Amino acid sequence: HQGNVTRICVGSEILASCSTDKTVRVWNKKTAEPLIKFTDCTQAVRCLELIEDDTVLIAGTSEGKIRVWSLPISVHIASFLFEGEPRVWGMGYMPSTNSLAVGLNSGRVSVIDASYLREIHQWYGHGQTISALSC
Repeated sequence: HQGNVTRICVGSEILASCSTDKTVRVWNKKTAEPLIKFTDCTQAVRCLELIEDDTVLIAGTSEGKIRVWSLPISVHIASFLFEGEPRVWGMGYMPSTNSLAVGLNSGRVSVIDASYLREIHQWYGHGQTISALSC
């Protein structure tokens, strides 16, 4: 990465990282060999999650967008854009409900259905940016 690394996710065979340089990278966990570089984000990538046995990669960006890629074929399969000016800062995957808890700079937590990328719940519990979530 050319910018600050903002998050690292460790899967069973791979490691994924994201950065303020607007990229997401996927690495072989055992050899540290770079495997994939995603460059289609237009602003800093703040958070990411590996799900479904490392076959799906989800990233949240400062442009207020969640992007989903299929691995290992590296295909962008879906996006979700938050209305207005919110920026995605933190994200946690909840496997029991196949959903994402997303922290925004507005102090809002949004729950997104990971299969259909639609917002199913939201609440404001903080007055400032929510930069990290753990599920």
